[in-house]
Amino acid sequence: MDAPTGLHLSAARRSQFPLFLMKVFETLHPSDPPVKLAWYLKAICHALVEAGSGHSRRLVITVPPRHLKSVTASVALVAWMLGHDPALKIMVASYSHDLARLHSNLTRTVMESDWYKRDFPRTRISGRGNRALELQTTAGGCRKAVSVGGSITGFGADMIIVDDCMKADDARSQAVRDEVKGWFDNTLLTRLNDKAKGTIISIQQRLHEDDLPAYMLEKGYAHLNLPAIAEKSERVPIGTNRWHDRAVGDLLNPARENLCVLDQLR
Repeated sequence: MDAPTGLHLSAARRSQFPLFLMKVFETLHPSDPPVKLAWYLKAICHALVEAGSGHSRRLVITVPPRHLKSVTASVALVAWMLGHDPALKIMVASYSHDLARLHSNLTRTVMESDWYKRDFPRTRISGRGNRALELQTTAGGCRKAVSVGGSITGFGADMIIVDDCMKADDARSQAVRDEVKGWFDNTLLTRLNDKAKGTIISIQQRLHEDDLPAYMLEKGYAHLNLPAIAEKSERVPIGTNRWHDRAVGDLLNPARENLCVLDQLR
């Protein structure tokens, strides 16, 4: 009786990224309660899958910290995409070497789990590519972790994920903001194997009106904006032909950060 259920769950995780994310969270945080698929997580998952499938090749997601953005984009999405296409080359950029290594290790933990190997039997990490900042698959795919300012000469990517490329303490520095934008333009963008078909996803918190997300939006990137407190009424896509209606003043996650907490932070 268990086998059909297991097969059904594997098939569901392969086709539904939110369910895959739930399993990833369970794997990385086995002692925590299961993650609840709040509407904003569904919105992030939907936007990421749309970008990954080529429907929106330039995407900016802005969301406050501590809302699973890195686990969702830098860990779960990478593992899911490599599961479907083990030859894919993905680069993940973040502001520090330590953070880049952490997310790389978390991705390795997921891809080496028994359930992942059952769900995606064609995707395996190669022994020669199992390094701290680089995971290679036996099919020639790769997850390459880089930090802002670091050299990435010689590596080409089909997908680039930008996950918090600036520390909050540095946001007030014009020099640092210019350095990040210069590195993005002159180093990171040049690594796309195909400039027309390659995908760039940015998922970051807003730190300044002149930060990297603002710079990318000026270039015409699609935008999923998820502020802690809604600034306007809008319908947010959370799936195919599914939306969440958000009114002015609605809180993103009132169970985690109520209005009193947000007022104190602000």
